[in-house]
Amino acid sequence: MSKESNYTDLLARWINDELSAEDKRQFEQEDEFQELKTVVEDIDSWKISPLDINTSYSTLQEKKRLKKKAKVVPMTTWYRVAASVVLLTVAYLGWDYFLNTNVLIQTNIGEKKEIVLPDGSKVTLDAASSIAYKKRNWEEDRNVEIVGQAYLDVEPGESFIVSTEKGTVSVLGTQFNVKVAGPIFEVKCYEGKVQVRSVNQAEILVENEGVKLVSNELQRFRVEAESDWVRGFSSYTRTPLSEVVSDLTKYYKLEINLPDKFSDLLFTGQFSHSNQDQALRAVFSTMEIRYRVTDGKVDFE
Repeated sequence: MSKESNYTDLLARWINDELSAEDKRQFEQEDEFQELKTVVEDIDSWKISPLDINTSYSTLQEKKRLKKKAKVVPMTTWYRVAASVVLLTVAYLGWDYFLNTNVLIQTNIGEKKEIVLPDGSKVTLDAASSIAYKKRNWEEDRNVEIVGQAYLDVEPGESFIVSTEKGTVSVLGTQFNVKVAGPIFEVKCYEGKVQVRSVNQAEILVENEGVKLVSNELQRFRVEAESDWVRGFSSYTRTPLSEVVSDLTKYYKLEINLPDKFSDLLFTGQFSHSNQDQALRAVFSTMEIRYRVTDGKVDFE
């Protein structure tokens, strides 16, 4: 047996108090035993204070209370302040957006809408048309954008401007009709006075006068009565059939494939906005044009 194994064996037997008197005397003379004795005596000098359960529990609760007070209360206050700032910011931005954003109103095929503007001015919006305006500073900046056709009854006040892609109409207080569709730009004045301006021309209209853009020039004509479309039908006097067909598709969901040979024919008459079959007969049958309707599609023979 090696010296190391012998020492380990002696150590185990010494711990268990199994050594004879001679073996114990011999073991205690070893250098390793003297080092072990020093360590054991040092351990014996260690002292552990008795545990006071009540005092320890009170100390723990106080630490938890202070921790909660230090972390939770300030964070709650911060969240409330932050939430208030966010809400105020959102409210301001929302209100500013509401005031500055265009109001856009549109109509579908066959639909007509009555609109009252912020100053009380009234607009009748025709089918397949739209009107846009800003609410902010409306009384000082009465400006609307129109696509399609609209009849306007404007309250007196600051200048009222209708903007279109073909030209503008300026009024102070009047009743007039504006039509903008494809190449068509037409204004009819029924009351008061309006100024119509195109790219290179301006005309002043009074009651029962109208202008129409033809080959980039404003041509005047006489207006006999209020726009028929407001009352539910459309009237024409020597109007190209292609223009009449374009209006038909505003009031009825139809696909009309008008042959080129018919496009320049002039139509005089009227059609209703409430009965599709009658409208088609009023336009084509009176001109002796044969047609057929299949699943909303109008073809010609």
